[in-house]
Amino acid sequence: MTLSPLHRRRADAIAVAILLLPLVLAVPALLAGWAWSPAANLYTGYPWQGGVTDAGPPNPALSDVTQWFHPALVWSGAEIRAGRFPLWVPHAYAGAPFFANPQTALLFPLTWLAWLLPPAPALTLITALKLVGAGLAMFWFLRAPLGLVVPAALIGALGFEFSTTLVGWVGWAFGSTIMFTPLLFGAVERLRQPGRWRWIIALALIVALDLFAGYPQSAFHALLAAGAWALARARGADRWFLVRCGSGAALGVGLAAVQLVPFLEYARESTVLAYRSQWMPSYAVPPAAAITLLMPYAYGSGVQSWGRWQFNILSTYVGLVPLLLAPLGAFVGRPRPAARFFLGFALVVAAIHYGAPGVSAAAALPGLALGTNLRLMPYLLFAIATLGALGVDALARGELPLRWWLVRAWFIALAVGGFVWVAVHHGAPGAQGMLWPLWAQFSVALTGLTAAALIALRWGTVGGAAWGPLLIALQVISVVPPAFAYLPSVAGGALYPETPAISWIQAQPGLGRTTMPGHVGVLYGLFEPQGYDGLTPRRIADLVGSVGTGTALVRGYAQNPLAVVGSEAVSPAAVLSSPVVDLLGVRHVMLPPGAAPLWPHLTLGYDGRDARVFVNDRALSRAFLVYRARCADDRAAPRLIREHALDLRQEVVLAECTTPPTVGPPTPGSAAIRAYGPTRVRVATESGAPAYLVLTDTWFPGWRVRIDGRDAVLWRADHAFRAVVVPAGRHEVEFRFESRSLKTGLLVSALSLTVMLALLAPGRHRPEPT
Repeated sequence: MTLSPLHRRRADAIAVAILLLPLVLAVPALLAGWAWSPAANLYTGYPWQGGVTDAGPPNPALSDVTQWFHPALVWSGAEIRAGRFPLWVPHAYAGAPFFANPQTALLFPLTWLAWLLPPAPALTLITALKLVGAGLAMFWFLRAPLGLVVPAALIGALGFEFSTTLVGWVGWAFGSTIMFTPLLFGAVERLRQPGRWRWIIALALIVALDLFAGYPQSAFHALLAAGAWALARARGADRWFLVRCGSGAALGVGLAAVQLVPFLEYARESTVLAYRSQWMPSYAVPPAAAITLLMPYAYGSGVQSWGRWQFNILSTYVGLVPLLLAPLGAFVGRPRPAARFFLGFALVVAAIHYGAPGVSAAAALPGLALGTNLRLMPYLLFAIATLGALGVDALARGELPLRWWLVRAWFIALAVGGFVWVAVHHGAPGAQGMLWPLWAQFSVALTGLTAAALIALRWGTVGGAAWGPLLIALQVISVVPPAFAYLPSVAGGALYPETPAISWIQAQPGLGRTTMPGHVGVLYGLFEPQGYDGLTPRRIADLVGSVGTGTALVRGYAQNPLAVVGSEAVSPAAVLSSPVVDLLGVRHVMLPPGAAPLWPHLTLGYDGRDARVFVNDRALSRAFLVYRARCADDRAAPRLIREHALDLRQEVVLAECTTPPTVGPPTPGSAAIRAYGPTRVRVATESGAPAYLVLTDTWFPGWRVRIDGRDAVLWRADHAFRAVVVPAGRHEVEFRFESRSLKTGLLVSALSLTVMLALLAPGRHRPEPT
């Protein structure tokens, strides 16, 4: 198939226009004021239950998006518009790093839409642009570096853009990273040509953006995959090829240091590192889940589902055309080195993902264990989409000999395998009650697969220009409707509205903390002792157990016979009746309508149809003075607090000391918070003798304290919080967050950027000798 330059440009423009389809489909939602968001999950429980009738069906598989990713986007946008860069979030875990959590993706360009636009259009456009970005990146890789014809590149790009993995994870930061895999592979291929030194800069920018996208584990996996591609393509390349690739990757990591260095600091202080340093489980999806290559909703979608794993882990679907023609691409497609690599790549990733004996254990190897192997689906789909595109390319070029027996045999294998799978599983518990029965799903898939096979065989034997558009149309039909059937939307008014119970808490004086479902309190200015952060400050978890899901305190650990606190297992009653709740300043406890109080001393403050709110009058103030102290290590301090071994209103436990500073004797005194912001807290104290000012906000490296403008020693107090010795008299104490890790990261990023700019300087570079 030979086209003139004008026809090639027109064909490329048409292909790009087709890949912009998510933006077109987003227009009705934007015009109607709706949002592509799973906020309907809110309305399954209090205090939102029954408040909105047009929220749509809930999808528990998207609860992370409802509880963390979208609230984080909306809150960070509000902070930026208020003139504050969100380094710290005071509304979760008694305070936690925000920017240092890479999943906030504050330096990723798509995140900036949440700063510029209202929530509903921002969330919708971010979702659409993630899909479009993946499609365009895949099209460029297949079309330019690999040199495939337009129909082949477009079919592969459509499969990647509307894959169930990308659609299922599009609300997560993980979904943002998926678009960079084809860009990394394409940049490596460009660097294979001598003299392409400017592509070092391109590769560096791609690596940095991949890291800024918010899921560094996935970026690391993508770099490993691109490194394997570079090694495979090193044969026949000049001796500087791998040097160019390594230099670009190193510069990209250096450019992203402004994000990576604070992240590494937070990781050291997190429960995740403490947990994974002891044990990193190696999971695998059941091999039976490979049926989703043919039937994407075989296990349901989350709204209706069955089986052990959720939709975005189980389902791996890139459309029927790439699935059918992948074997043809593997054994006939050009360029042959690409075909061989992607066949091997697909087999290795599939073996790990589906738990092949002796192979799945590779996910626990150093490096790979940085992230769970349940996040390897994008690489499997990337390989299948590429192989399918290579197969379409072979059809379009009329290359002989085409191995039609392979296409026929693969079609029969898919049809028979699908039939057997449905026959075995259609009676499984949960499978019978789905809206789309398994037999119906199989019939639709078999019909589409048959049509693809007939078109492909006709194209390969007869030739002609019409068959390519027919295959493209069939690919669009096979991937776009299933993708958009999964994406949820809600009316703009249903996007995190206030309820009377929330409004009542907001109207109460003081800075008391509130327990409520999930981690959406940040959107209402409420302070929570729990959160939904994937890292979780380690010492907060040491005190109160697994608060990362945002429900532990509210539910009283009812789902767990034992709560894990630090490295110990303690009874729920021991935690909930301990002084920890009072120390955290938990003043308001939100429970379902009609619920009894968790603890007898709570008093009813609000009683409505949406929720009940109980008041804890024993909660300590956020800032208070004490006149006694003792030293204890990280094992002893939580035990002392939980076991009532000290009166927290009178005594503080200090970490990393042998003898506490001398204060006292006890005299009348006061501590009042005069100004409270995310990175700056100002407290006025008055006392007749030196005292400890305790602030029950999370201790973390980077927090500093000044008394009357002079630096003072900040102690880690009561295992997880902050304290400072204040002299007698009246004083102003200021706690300020000044992240040294951020400054270090900025310096490294600036140096990397300087090197990149130097590489761009004209007249400084010549092609390397071959």
